[in-house]
Amino acid sequence: MSVIHFRKSMRKWYLELHDVNTDLIRGYNIRCKNHQELLDALKQLNVIIQKAAQLRGKYSLCPRVQFCQPKRHFQYTFWCWYYFCPYL
Repeated sequence: MSVIHFRKSMRKWYLELHDVNTDLIRGYNIRCKNHQELLDALKQLNVIIQKAAQLRGKYSLCPRVQFCQPKRHFQYTFWCWYYFCPYL
């Protein structure tokens, strides 16, 4: 094998390695962007849940809620659900 042939072969392999590396970096950037979008969506969801929990805390003294809270039996849970949603 001559030195010229070896250099051409190495150039070919390095170009192919460069292409593969570029594809890997592109895929990583896409995954990184998707991950960041997921984190942002989860943060927004967490804020919504926290606001809902604060509302629940304010209105937990409401008679309807007090009627449903201490009951853990299926029958009471069903009637509590029916009390809030009688048309379903």
